[in-house]
This record gives sequence, C-alpha cells and structure tokens, in this order.
Amino acid sequence: MEIKAVIKQRFNSGKSVKAYADIIIDGAFAVHGLAVIEKDSETRVSMPRSHWVNNNGEKRSRVMCHPVSAEASEQIKEAVLAAYNNN
Repeated sequence: MEIKAVIKQRFNSGKSVKAYADIIIDGAFAVHGLAVIEKDSETRVSMPRSHWVNNNGEKRSRVMCHPVSAEASEQIKEAVLAAYNNN
C-alpha cells in the first residue's frame, strides 16, 4: 500500500494536538483531518472524528474511518509522522 501524507496545519500551542494531516492511499482514496498528538512523551496519529452533542447534552465523538489491520495502521502512522518530522 502506498501512502502519501501531507501536513496541512501545525500548532505551537501548549495543547496536545500538534498538527493536522491528510493522506492519499494508493493514489485513489483520500482521508482528511488526521491529528498528530503529543501526550505523555509519545507522538501518536489519530484518525478523523465526528463530534456532536446527544439528546442528554453529553459531548460525544466517533472515529469516521480507520484502518482494519495493524499493518495498515502502522503504515499510516509511519507516513504521517515522517511528514510531520520532515517539515
């Protein structure tokens, strides 16, 4: 699987989200809004989420898309972090 990652926005604030990225998989499928997160001395990649408030007023979120194998997850993480570290 070929994954091209592009960092679209960086943040220098004290918050855990450090950047947003887009990826293109095999030149055929795009995913926008992956987050690069630094927390507890670890840098992670989070897939895009949808946020809403339910009928009880509780804030909820749900991952919109995700890899279905550990191998795909690792490839996405590696591509996004390589783009993040090279800029």
